[in-house]
Amino acid sequence: MSYADPALIQARNYLISIGIPVDSIGIIGDQSHRSSGGYHVGNDVLAMIGKLNTDYSKRQTDLDRPGSNAAMALDIGGLSGRQLYELTAWLIAQCRAGTHDTRNIREVIGRRSLSGGVTRYDALGILPDAGTADHESHTHISYYRDSEGGDKTSLFRRYYQPDSSTPVPGPSEDEEIDMKPLIVFTAAESDLPHRWGMGVVSGGERMWFETLDQDQGTAYAVSQGVSASTLSQSSFAETREQFGGTPAITRSLPPALD
Repeated sequence: MSYADPALIQARNYLISIGIPVDSIGIIGDQSHRSSGGYHVGNDVLAMIGKLNTDYSKRQTDLDRPGSNAAMALDIGGLSGRQLYELTAWLIAQCRAGTHDTRNIREVIGRRSLSGGVTRYDALGILPDAGTADHESHTHISYYRDSEGGDKTSLFRRYYQPDSSTPVPGPSEDEEIDMKPLIVFTAAESDLPHRWGMGVVSGGERMWFETLDQDQGTAYAVSQGVSASTLSQSSFAETREQFGGTPAITRSLPPALD
């Protein structure tokens, strides 16, 4: 019978301790999950529905094989739309920044913006940036099946207790990681068609950068050691809010020609 990863139970207990309602945090899937598969169920359920070797949570990476009967996903609800958006955006930013406490995360699905919609981050880059509408009201996190028993609480403690003395887990000495910042280009602001914005995440720190055009922004990114392949695009207003809204660096518009 599928059981909850003990480390996810610890994470759930922590979330309950900070005030998230008990019945708003789920690990083991309900009947719909038991009939469709996914990370909310273990090998026994997948075998029962004939998807032990074909479910996306088993076949797309060796990190999910062989796995066990542990459910390896966490749903977090019971929060306002703003809180869900902020949590989802922060989790995705941490995953993209490559922090050590997100390396066991396969995907994050949740609220795309303050106004709604659904976004998905897939660490493997296989699944689309989309999800079912119910993810507007909860944030879903899938963990690689080989991470059963590994710490899954520190990340949430870092979000909810940023002044905590608990350090961010560091990489082991023999682990090679890429800590390049993440640059997120935004669309040009409608009333300033030649102004672009960028959000920068590096080691959990955020910076908002405004530039005259995307080429200039790309040049700045390269000067910071960021590969252009890490660039993605999203809404100016949403990203500006996510990254603090106050420009760390501003490029003034050129004077008008007579």
